[in-house]
Amino acid sequence: MDYLEHESESVRKTTAEAITELYEKDARQVVGALSRGVTTSDNQLFLEEATAILGELADPASLTALTNMLGSPHENVRRNATWGLYRIRPTDNARVAAELQTLVNSEAEPIAVRINAVRALGAMGQDSARYFAVRALAELPSLGDESIEALLDTAGSGEPALVRTAALETLTDNGIHLGERAGTVAGIAQRTDDADVQRAALRLLGDFGAEETIGVANTLLDTTDSAATRMQIAYALSKVHTEDAVSLLINVAADEEVGELAMGLLRDAETQTVKRVVERRLQTEDDPDIRAVLEQLGSTVAAGG
Repeated sequence: MDYLEHESESVRKTTAEAITELYEKDARQVVGALSRGVTTSDNQLFLEEATAILGELADPASLTALTNMLGSPHENVRRNATWGLYRIRPTDNARVAAELQTLVNSEAEPIAVRINAVRALGAMGQDSARYFAVRALAELPSLGDESIEALLDTAGSGEPALVRTAALETLTDNGIHLGERAGTVAGIAQRTDDADVQRAALRLLGDFGAEETIGVANTLLDTTDSAATRMQIAYALSKVHTEDAVSLLINVAADEEVGELAMGLLRDAETQTVKRVVERRLQTEDDPDIRAVLEQLGSTVAAGG
């Protein structure tokens, strides 16, 4: 145990490997010694190494010791402790949940610690705690790749819809650049039957102007009876500047409940894009309501031109 605070990194590494092997022979003695050590030591190297071992072992007997380390002044110790609690997955532990929540909400806390705390809360089955933990990340000035991936993992996981929606809303509120991740968000929406998750994915994709918005919008249009949802679909489509998005928005404009909104969005769209879509669809469209929208848009475009 004393060698865990040795100045040589190779010595500390070898010691950690030896202690891990000893765990397989006498788990109780190893966890007990490590737990007592982190409780009594003030040596930073020892605390970092000991909590890293406890985190990897994920033995429930180390729960109290790791929880105590959430208040450590050393960032790596707090990161190891939150990782260990995530792996242990304690349930019905109000103290652990409260202290993890404090870490998530602390703007002074490094992102690695906050992300691990979110993961730990999720693993604990604390629905409300998970929701507020995920939403707290929206307060960060920016989200790094690790944070974005963790939130996408949460959104696509088996978590309750409340938590999955919160993860997507956090990404939206933070204004991230989706890039190739747009396909991941669209996949999350397509694989769920929960309307809240689908709407949150639609908003995220729409704000990014991603072409994947169109597929998610189509799915929602086929399944929703809500005028409010169709309005959200219209707004999302208006931010995607492609002919396919304009064409689907024209279909939405034929809906009596949201037609006025959709028509306003179409009038603000790029004129030449609307003109091309209208001219093409007028040649084949036989739905009288959609055709009426096309003719009205045609007149608007002509007057504007």
